[in-house]
Amino acid sequence: MKKNTKNIFALIGVIGTVLGIVSAIPFFLNKIYNLAIISVILIIIGLVLLAFAFGD
Repeated sequence: MKKNTKNIFALIGVIGTVLGIVSAIPFFLNKIYNLAIISVILIIIGLVLLAFAFGD
């Protein structure tokens, strides 16, 4: 994979993971579970993109 593509995956992965964590915590505390589940899915997608970026 090209280095440029890896950098894009890493950037999107970090942004997705951070946004997911920042939004999931208040949604769980306010018992808005539908949006909290979407936030957790965003965290998982961000972590998968980070794995693609740092993998061989």
